[in-house]
Amino acid sequence: MSRLIRHLKDLYVFDLDMTLVNTIFETGIHPSIVNTIQELGGIVPPIEVIRSWWYANPDDWDAFVREHFKLDADVFWPAFRHHDTPEFRLQFTQPFPGVIEALQHLQSDPRIKLAVITAAKQNIMDAEVALLKGVHFSECLSLNGHSRFRDKPHPDGLLHIMETLGIGPERTVYDGDSLSDAKFANNTEVDFIHFNERQAKLDLPAPPLAIYDQWGQFYDLEAQVA
Repeated sequence: MSRLIRHLKDLYVFDLDMTLVNTIFETGIHPSIVNTIQELGGIVPPIEVIRSWWYANPDDWDAFVREHFKLDADVFWPAFRHHDTPEFRLQFTQPFPGVIEALQHLQSDPRIKLAVITAAKQNIMDAEVALLKGVHFSECLSLNGHSRFRDKPHPDGLLHIMETLGIGPERTVYDGDSLSDAKFANNTEVDFIHFNERQAKLDLPAPPLAIYDQWGQFYDLEAQVA
């Protein structure tokens, strides 16, 4: 039997970049990476290699930096954050079409709460969330450099949001675009909704509750229930 997911869940937690908002990689992200590598005297791989790494959202970002950029990750990331400013990135960032309308429609049900959890640094998160005008998030959590919570796919941050809002895993769903997001949901024992706008073929750790590739489909997503 099929039921609308919005009738099954009380808490929707979303990834941010490439789920709610889209930054054009070639102009909004790649230049900051290249400038950082060149500034530190590393090796700049082809853009296709960097793009694949960025969108794969791997469990170990640092290994790629060491192997392909030939740089110490502890040196690379602070330098990258210097180049990757909200002022620069937001010139090339906008919400996905239909996302604001879908979230506003969802939050019109007073029972439902929305939250964001992201690996983006705090100032990037704040600037990108501000693009989602008219949408209220009960919690927004940046895991970047956080002293209490490990990055995805460790479940710490999502467990914290559920505890803060008093909603258990059976009434929570996590929505993201990457394999790391799917592992994150699986490790937290919550259902996963896969936003697959890029039509990526991912080896997910468990079948998703639903898959969609346009935000116009989101509000009426269904799940099979016993």
